[in-house]
Amino acid sequence: MYYWQSVFIIIALMFSMTVHAEPDIGQSFGAASPEHMELSQFQYMRGKWVIDMQMSDDDGQFRKLPNQAFVHGFYHSDGRSFQTIFTTDDGFFSTDIRSYNFDKKKWQIMFLNANAQRWHQFEASFSNNEMTTIIPGGYSGKEEFDIKAIDRDITKDGYIKHVYYSFDDGKSWIKKYIMTASRQVSR
Repeated sequence: MYYWQSVFIIIALMFSMTVHAEPDIGQSFGAASPEHMELSQFQYMRGKWVIDMQMSDDDGQFRKLPNQAFVHGFYHSDGRSFQTIFTTDDGFFSTDIRSYNFDKKKWQIMFLNANAQRWHQFEASFSNNEMTTIIPGGYSGKEEFDIKAIDRDITKDGYIKHVYYSFDDGKSWIKKYIMTASRQVSR
């Protein structure tokens, strides 16, 4: 009898430690399939992030925006699809899903913001430790400008997204936003 009570207590302790332990980022946020190294290019973005945003004013000075954003990035079970969910405290929601196109050697991205009635497809590529996303016509695909977003200064606990607008089909770019991502859940 004493033996089974001891076993039960040990199992209960193990369960309580597991429940309260910090989640394993690999289990919680998926992992890239190991069959192609390109699939791991979004590994840096796995997890939960707090985003502090700055916006350029008319004089080109960057001002901190009052709201923070939150990003949840994860690989799906196939290890080939990566999804992000972008939200703010004031109710904004958008999501995208990405998959690597081996023929083009680029990521194909499908974007959705149902409240704003925006759906769009665009591409991203990884080079020199930077992820560059080009969004023709902005997130609706119908804006009078294109967007270029570059994730750089990538570390295990953060990255900085520099967002540029072009009003001349990509001949010149004006920096509009700086978005600093800090990891909510450490590795």
